[in-house]
Amino acid sequence: KHKTTKPTHNSMRSLYLLTLLLIGNAAASDEWGGCSVAEGKSSVVKRKKTTPVCLTVGGDEDWGTGVDYKRFSFAPKADEYSRFTIQGSYQSLVRMSQNNKDVTVFASSQTSLSFLRKYYDTKFGIFPHLTAIIDVHKGQVQGIAWDNACVFCADERCAENTYGFDAQGARLGEPTKGCYLTKK
Repeated sequence: KHKTTKPTHNSMRSLYLLTLLLIGNAAASDEWGGCSVAEGKSSVVKRKKTTPVCLTVGGDEDWGTGVDYKRFSFAPKADEYSRFTIQGSYQSLVRMSQNNKDVTVFASSQTSLSFLRKYYDTKFGIFPHLTAIIDVHKGQVQGIAWDNACVFCADERCAENTYGFDAQGARLGEPTKGCYLTKK
């Protein structure tokens, strides 16, 4: 008989420490392998089962020429709302930034990835609401889109916030704006 126990504070802390953090440099010549499970395991997305999702955070440069980045991964359950918070992200990515540059993020799962969204924009401030919607058909990720984040603020705090990997604004048939908070 299988015994089920509730996670303790210590086991939850351990789980948090097991969150994968990769630091590297993406260059035009590197081949991107996507965001997937360990080799030899199924990468098919199944309802109510965990599936890998990666958030990659970097600068505002043209990603095709090379960008220093941090990659965070987690495994939410498919068809359930999941929330992933990068503890201390404001402090480490914005306040401690030596270059005072914009900070961008993209979401990926399997071999699909989203457009870039800014987490921090030197002109506006912080875009704290970044909701990625992952479209899956027959177990395969078809695409990743950012949700409309302007529902969290008044019109005067809503700005364009979706970019291609060439650092140019994206013009899409999906939400491209987000709410910002000023940096103080």
